[in-house]
Amino acid sequence: MLGRILGFTSKVINPERLYETLTGKDNLFAMGYFDERTKNIIKSVDIPVGILIDKGLPEQCHRVLVPVYSVSDSSLLVYIQKFIHNSGLHVTLLDANDTIKATLEFKEAIRAIDYAAPNHVTVVPSLEVDNIDFAAFDLMLVSLSAWKQLVQEKQSWLGEAPSTLVLKP
Repeated sequence: MLGRILGFTSKVINPERLYETLTGKDNLFAMGYFDERTKNIIKSVDIPVGILIDKGLPEQCHRVLVPVYSVSDSSLLVYIQKFIHNSGLHVTLLDANDTIKATLEFKEAIRAIDYAAPNHVTVVPSLEVDNIDFAAFDLMLVSLSAWKQLVQEKQSWLGEAPSTLVLKP
């Protein structure tokens, strides 16, 4: 009986999470993007991790949507290049905060990918982001930081979004 009560208490008041809240590493009342097991995996590994949110992913993907929110999303360019090289699919980059437009290195990296595989990359400027038809895409590739922003700012997108691969590079 006591074990069940203590087990219940430790699930409600996680000592590790309480400690991280007191040290300032975590917010006790933060919005949950994933369940606790997934959060622990993301925190504990030092290698790239992908979380697939499957909404009926087809066997063959032809179009991938990639929302770009910050310069740190440039780490996704490696995966984009591999997708194009191995599968020949078309990638649409959503420049949500004009990050691509404002960053020369980002623009040059995209131009290099487009030079290697012409007509496989499209950049949608921030003014046209709200006009995107999510049904036209098979997969959405997004970084963990951009996923957190999407959950906070663009919750209407999440219902319409195709299967999503969240990457922690």
